[in-house]
Amino acid sequence: MIPMMYISSYMFQVPSSGYTKMTFVNITTGCVAFLLIQILSTPDLGLVDIGNTLHWIFLIVPHYSLGTGIRDAYSVYFYNNECSSFFDNCKSQCNNCTQEDCFNFLPSVREYCENLDPNYYKWESPGIGRNILFSVIAGFIFLILVFMIEHKLFSNLKYRIQQKYFKRLHVEVQDEDQDVQMEKCVIRDTQQDVLLRQYNIVIKDLTKYYKSNLAVNGLCLGIKNSECFGLLGINGAGKTTTFKMLTGDVKISSGDAWVRGRSIKSQLKEMQKLIGYCPQFDALLDDLTARETLRMFALLRGIPESDCDKVSEKLAADFDYLEHLNKQVKELSGGNKRKLSTSIALIGDPPVIYLDEPTTGMDPETKRYLFNALCRVRDGGKTIILTSHSMEECEALCTRLAVMVNGIFKCLGSTQHLKSRFAEGYTLIIKVKKPKDSAADLHASTEEIKKFVCDNFQKSELREEYEEMLTYYVTDKSIPWSKMFGILEKGKQSDLNIEDYSLCQSSLEQVFLTFTRQQNHVNDEQSP
Repeated sequence: MIPMMYISSYMFQVPSSGYTKMTFVNITTGCVAFLLIQILSTPDLGLVDIGNTLHWIFLIVPHYSLGTGIRDAYSVYFYNNECSSFFDNCKSQCNNCTQEDCFNFLPSVREYCENLDPNYYKWESPGIGRNILFSVIAGFIFLILVFMIEHKLFSNLKYRIQQKYFKRLHVEVQDEDQDVQMEKCVIRDTQQDVLLRQYNIVIKDLTKYYKSNLAVNGLCLGIKNSECFGLLGINGAGKTTTFKMLTGDVKISSGDAWVRGRSIKSQLKEMQKLIGYCPQFDALLDDLTARETLRMFALLRGIPESDCDKVSEKLAADFDYLEHLNKQVKELSGGNKRKLSTSIALIGDPPVIYLDEPTTGMDPETKRYLFNALCRVRDGGKTIILTSHSMEECEALCTRLAVMVNGIFKCLGSTQHLKSRFAEGYTLIIKVKKPKDSAADLHASTEEIKKFVCDNFQKSELREEYEEMLTYYVTDKSIPWSKMFGILEKGKQSDLNIEDYSLCQSSLEQVFLTFTRQQNHVNDEQSP
């Protein structure tokens, strides 16, 4: 029964749904099947042959086999006991009576006692030999299936067949960004051994299909030591699918990737020893404490037992949850759970670290603390790949980043490079001097300043006005920085009452939104 339930667990994603459905299946194949066979075995119905056939089929089900086995064993016991009592009573009343004489006294018992076999394990009913044999065979088969599934024999066989006969390649992208195209040329044209020496992580034409849906299309990328690469994109862009391929959770449709020279397709076990992974959703055991969780993963990573406490306390201190180290996981806040998951990814000093939205649920102060800790890890020579929806996080951590749309890279480069190339304009904030000795509800006039901005920055848009603060969005990129600052300085020195001003490039968030408008809203990150 245990291996059968283990196999059924692969069919469900939600535990409560799986529990409900398997309870219904077990009741149907157990109690209902047992009652059905009992009814069909009634001679007067004329359905005995159908009942016998179904009985042989249902014997594969462990709890049906157990139930009928208990019934048949009790039947053998009951008939043996009753017949023995009958013969004893008969002989006590008639000293020289034979078994045939006893049957003549009470003919109705002949059917049950004439060919009585006290062997419980006989093959014919009511023996339980069939039940035991079927249970042993079924259990052995289920156990073999469990091992085959756990060692991914079926999925590997399916994958090899697909790769040999139904391989689906990436689709070439038209009008690709020049930075992305240049990266592809470097990865595709450089010899493999040279690439593996130059880069810690190499991704070459990484592609993933879910049936006919192209989730990830021919990604090419090289990441070096001490580099933090950010993968941006809205839900459905292909980020999580890319992460799952890089960790070996899902098979690659075509292409390949290498982590420190180990291929994900052919050397998966060796590759997985070199990575630390913080998943998007915390994979923690609620009833363990944070210390026990770190200790468990430290032992799995091969750290000596005597050093586990030191490692746990060091990580907890680095990520600022030392005072919560002895609390159960279910008592931790969402932010502390994320810090614990990130700490687990660093156990064993892996050279490559994957972080899937590590700051989700954290307050700003905690985020900044985590940023500093990850910066120290990055500067220590580690390679980090992270996905995030936080532009602040990417600007603080990432040395390079890419915006992913519809399974391809739309842009690639450092934060400043992307701002310089794709920012649509500038943000201008002007603070007006408040009139002296004015009441709290009286504010300075901004009409002259508005006219000044409109005259000097013709392609400008007033985005926000609050009391003495004006926020403009200037879309004209042809005006040099020096000229814009010169105009604003002249305005500040004139009678416009400008107390202060700020002129800066558009934020990374605006660059991100520029590309994500092209996203097709198809959920391509879920397997079929």
